[in-house]
Amino acid sequence: KPWVGKKTGWSHWTTPESELLKVVEVALIGLDPCSNQASIVHVISPGVEEWIFGDGVFQPLKRRIIKTDGLNTPWEVEKGKLVFVNPPYGRELGPWTKKLCQEGNRGIQILALLPAKTDTLWFHALIKSCHYGCFRKGRISFDNPPPGAKDPAPPGASFYAYWGPRKEKFVDVYKSIGEVMECEANP
Repeated sequence: KPWVGKKTGWSHWTTPESELLKVVEVALIGLDPCSNQASIVHVISPGVEEWIFGDGVFQPLKRRIIKTDGLNTPWEVEKGKLVFVNPPYGRELGPWTKKLCQEGNRGIQILALLPAKTDTLWFHALIKSCHYGCFRKGRISFDNPPPGAKDPAPPGASFYAYWGPRKEKFVDVYKSIGEVMECEANP
């Protein structure tokens, strides 16, 4: 059972269409290694492979869902496509950030959406590993908010991290929604 956030009791904040449309402006999504049942990634990027870890009843509806552990399986995508990661929030962010850095350093094109937790060790490791980042202005209204939530946005701001060859495209797309920065690992 995944750990859930202290403030909301929820760890799976499903990325809304408006944010996914920005992702596919950079590149089509080839893999979502930490998807969930409410995800609409398959609608925005047809043919994407979604990995869901754990038990449950899944009704794919034209989705390529594979039950696997995205933290312990190497990520591979077709040339030109990227891995999109919106990991579970909470204690799982440390291991997911470590995996992001490993795969990004291996040359996999990745675009990740994370909470902007600048006071954490995992966030500083992320900044040292990714090529570009974007502190998103405002809070994102996520799909699939916690049951009974008054606000569809998790507490705090969001940050996009990018590894890959389409740096200019990332900057062009994301400068309209936040402050884009070049990170330490930018070749």
